[in-house]
Amino acid sequence: MCASWGSGPGKLQQWTLLARARALDSTSYIAAVGQADPGRALASTAPTGVGGSLVASPLGEVVAAAGAQPELVVADLEVDAVAAARDTLAVLRNRADFVRIN
Repeated sequence: MCASWGSGPGKLQQWTLLARARALDSTSYIAAVGQADPGRALASTAPTGVGGSLVASPLGEVVAAAGAQPELVVADLEVDAVAAARDTLAVLRNRADFVRIN
């Protein structure tokens, strides 16, 4: 997932929490790519990013993370961790069956 999460007090923590939650509730690895902090005032009034790109495991653990500045993040993913997470967490087994209503 990618975003330009607006900067400000507590914003990096929000971004990190939401990315970890997406990994956990989908029991999948998530690469959360955030816009880096430009490090200077910009002429644009658009929000600037906080950085903090990260890779989260299917259990919501941060596997690799970047700082606020532009950075390349590399992570080793354990494919077996996805199956283990899905066996442990019943997220997909407890899904509702939806029926199409005409």
